[in-house]
Amino acid sequence: WDKDNTKLFAIWVFLAAGVVVNCLAKWAEKNFILKFLVILVFVSMILSGTVMCVREANLWWMYGGPEDYKVAEVVKLRTPHDAIFITGGGHIHPVTNLAGRTSVFNFAGWIHSHGYPDMWARQQELREFLERPERNLAFLDKYNISYLCWDMQLVGEYTFDQDYLDKNSKVLILYQSYKYKVYDVRGLRSG
Repeated sequence: WDKDNTKLFAIWVFLAAGVVVNCLAKWAEKNFILKFLVILVFVSMILSGTVMCVREANLWWMYGGPEDYKVAEVVKLRTPHDAIFITGGGHIHPVTNLAGRTSVFNFAGWIHSHGYPDMWARQQELREFLERPERNLAFLDKYNISYLCWDMQLVGEYTFDQDYLDKNSKVLILYQSYKYKVYDVRGLRSG
């Protein structure tokens, strides 16, 4: 993810395709065996793309499960549209993808590709807040964080003092299920 250069590969493929077509056309003019070879090469070049397109046309998959849609609906209804959340670092998360809310630190690949300054420092601040929230409450003020969405991904990525949030009278629980727990942490902010 140092350089997101996928587009360069796509540009190269389009440029190279012209050269390949030109070469194949010249070979096909030579004799019958080369014509057959050109047809064989052409079919082999497009076969994998054709198989993929046929598969994708018949494939159906769900973007999220029922629980993902349920937590996203609660977040949309009970939080402001410009609220900032703490979420896990996956590139598909119901708070960001389905509810349209902002995460203070999400998928590191995207953040790094866009060149955000001090992204690793921000992640370290997040890590410190989650490990010892009572000592790092300034993190919430600094980034204007209002909510935290607990899930197994967040717990898998960070050491998380969940007891502090669960037992703190200034923290409200907006939603809780087997998969997600949405905390309202605005009561912990100083302002």
